[in-house]
This record gives sequence, C-alpha cells and structure tokens, in this order.
Amino acid sequence: MEKTTNLTPKEIRQIKKYCILPCLVLPTILGIFIMMFLWLLLFMINDLALDAHDNPYDFILFGIVVTFAIIGIVFFTCAVLIPRFGMNGKKWKNILHKLDVHQQEIRGSDTAAVGVGMTLSGNMMRRSSNETVSGLGAAAQVAGAAASVAAIHQMSSDMAQNAHAVADAWGISVPSPKKYKLMLLLLPALILTISFIPSFMHAAQAKEHKQQVVLQTMEQLTEALQTDTRYISFNDPRESSERTYHLSCHETDAPTAKYMYIIVDETGIVTDINWHMDEDTSLSREENLALLKEYVFKTEAELKASSVPLWSTSFEAGNSIQGQLAQAYLEPSGEKISSASAEEENVKYKLLYSANGSNYLYYSVWEK
Repeated sequence: MEKTTNLTPKEIRQIKKYCILPCLVLPTILGIFIMMFLWLLLFMINDLALDAHDNPYDFILFGIVVTFAIIGIVFFTCAVLIPRFGMNGKKWKNILHKLDVHQQEIRGSDTAAVGVGMTLSGNMMRRSSNETVSGLGAAAQVAGAAASVAAIHQMSSDMAQNAHAVADAWGISVPSPKKYKLMLLLLPALILTISFIPSFMHAAQAKEHKQQVVLQTMEQLTEALQTDTRYISFNDPRESSERTYHLSCHETDAPTAKYMYIIVDETGIVTDINWHMDEDTSLSREENLALLKEYVFKTEAELKASSVPLWSTSFEAGNSIQGQLAQAYLEPSGEKISSASAEEENVKYKLLYSANGSNYLYYSVWEK
C-alpha cells in the first residue's frame, strides 16, 4: 500500500526514476561494446559479403551517431548528472526531509580517480620506445579501465540503494529495470541495423546489375566462338561473386590440346585473352608456331567481328607473333621455360614456351 499523500506526482516519478536509472549504467557500458561488435559485423557484411565498397555511407554514419548518442546520453545522465546534481539537488533533499530517510555515502569516486590516473599514466608509458615500459603501460591502461568500471558500478549500486530506501520508506512500488535494460540494448541495435538497410539494398541491386552485365558478355563470347568442334564453359556470375570471371574455349578436333582462356572483369569488359597449344613433336618449331598464329588470327577475328566488349580493338595479336616473341620459341634459352614480352600503347603481349615434360606454347594479350 503506497503512503504517498505528502508527495507530489512529480516527486513520485523522480523516486522511481532514481531507482531505475542507476541500474542502467553497466548496461550502457556493455551496450558500447555490443554496438561496436554489431557495427563491425554489419560493415563486414556490407563490404565483404555484398562487396559494397562504393555505397553511400551517409545514412550509416547517421545511424552510428544516433546509436552512440543514445548510449552516451543515458550513461552521462546515470553516471554523472544524477549523482552530482540529482541526488545533491534541492528537490531530492526535500523528499528526504519529509520522512528523514537515511542515505549512505556514495562510494567509488576515489577508485574512479585512481582508474583515470592509471589510464592516463598507461597512455604515456605506451609511447615509450622501451618495450618493457610500453608493455607495462598497456597493462596499466587495462587496469585503469577495470578500476573505472568497478568504481562506476559501486557508485550506481549505492545510488540505487539510496533511491530504493526512499521508495521503501514511502511504500512506492518500483517497476523492474529489466525491460529498460533490454530496451537500452535493443533500441540502439535496431537503429544501427536499420541504418545499414539502404546500403544493403543498394549493394544487392548493384551486384545483380554486375552479374547481368558479366553474364551478357559471357553469352556474347559464347555466341562469337561457338562451333561444332569447340567446347565452351565459364563460371556463372550468378553463382559466385568475384573480381574477375573466366571463359574457356577448347578445340575438340585438334591433334594436340588447344584452347583459349578469356578473362572478364566485374564490369563485363574482356581484359585478358590467352591461347594455349600443346607442341606437336611430329612438326618443326616453325610449323608449330605457324599453327599457333593461324589459331590466334582466326579467333581474334571472330572476337573483333562480334559485339563482345573488349578493352581495346586496336591490338594485333596474330601479327605480333614475330621478332622477339617468336624467337622465345624458335630459339629458346635452354631453360625449361622461355618467354618474351612486348607492349604497345594499351596492350601487352607475352609468348611463353614450356619444355617441362609436357611441352606447350602459351600466348597472352592483355590490358596494359
């Protein structure tokens, strides 16, 4: 039965508030770490899973500011304003004088001062070039932070006990702080999560668009190179999220292994074209090189005649197999692998000959 006839409704609300708010001090500290973990998790999803490096972060920054502002305001109110001004204020003292309720001294201020001092000292020690002193500084910072948290816990416990003593004296029933603790943790987490939703949606749309662009390039490549004597395969951009994608085109009727390996970037542009041909040991080097040239000329013409988006159409892959590039095969260095390179304005060429067991020629043209 409440015996609050001498109290105004405002004073009753103040007593209940002072019983609940000190209990929220530790949850606010815990909430900071939870929000930091959640923020890191959401950023990882945004940047790694959705590959959203170019997304606008304005709404996310707004959510972060609001989230930590809520936690900061609650912590400042509970840990600073109430003990320094609220319970030392005239209104609270008037409530105490009406029933002469005993209030214990709020402890923890000395411990808090020690904790702050240890943290500052540790920060200075960590700047030392001496590893031992720097290590002691890190330990001092940890100890100082622990002491500060312990002091805040002690102060909030004493404040809550004093407020509950007043509430018991007046017969005021105080609601459980559990729902307020839960609200303090869930509300900022909800705001932070919601702030990432526009970025997630933008990333998902951008990812789908990239997939469609790359898939269109793969279909154009297939259409340009497909014949009855070729087997073409590529990694489907809808099934994997990569920076580059590749297409393989194997000649099924060639006497030795012969295929193309084409690389497409995430914007759907062909950036690398590679030709592989196993050496036919029954033929001379000149004849093998002529076969490679013929293969390159034919497929190069097919690509340039199509609507496939190439990084450049000015390269001359077939005509470039001469001079130094040709000599890498015709007059190898004697090593197991011989190679030579050449370049133009925006194109690089490389011819590689491997004589390591399975002899083959590998010719590459790519964006400079």
